Amino acid sequence: MDKYAAKGAKKLFSLSRTKIRLAKEAETIETRPVPLPIVRLFSGVELRTVEECEAHTGRLKEEVDYDDDGSVATTVVQLCDIIEGVKYRFEPPEYMPLMGEEDLALLEKECAASGLPLAILIMSDDVRGPSVFFGEEPPAGARHYSRVISGIAPLLRYLYESKHFSEGKRLRNVTVQYAGKTLLANAAAASIILLASHTPK
Repeated sequence: MDKYAAKGAKKLFSLSRTKIRLAKEAETIETRPVPLPIVRLFSGVELRTVEECEAHTGRLKEEVDYDDDGSVATTVVQLCDIIEGVKYRFEPPEYMPLMGEEDLALLEKECAASGLPLAILIMSDDVRGPSVFFGEEPPAGARHYSRVISGIAPLLRYLYESKHFSEGKRLRNVTVQYAGKTLLANAAAASIILLASHTPK
């Protein structure tokens, strides 16, 4: 994992703290969903409240090893899970996920029927078969999943519950195309690529 992914992870810590602060100001108590599934998968910790998210973010910052690709990857996806889990009371609807579980279930059937992997396009217009797009302007042929990079967490929640897309902690039948524009996007893309090629500890 390159140095920009590590820098993106550090920036994600700052964004997490901001979203937690905004959640507190909006008098948000519980996470959505309860508990946060990606955090539970990789840390074994059940986060149910904003306060618990704040404490876990602090633990992640103390424990992350920027020289260990697996540590960076699992930290990045947990931070995205925290951000998405606390922002629902203050974030405008357009910055929430743009697809629901029914949409993803149909996309999963399409992938299984065609034998093609799900292409996760992060600011990329390289559409190859069934695709979900992260960014502002989706290319033709791709489903627009989220305008923000942390929106990868709700998608991962679905993928990790699917036997077609995951096996334990390892993703499968997915590819990632990344256009290389921001530190946060770089961190997310590098993390998902690693989770699709290795089984993190």
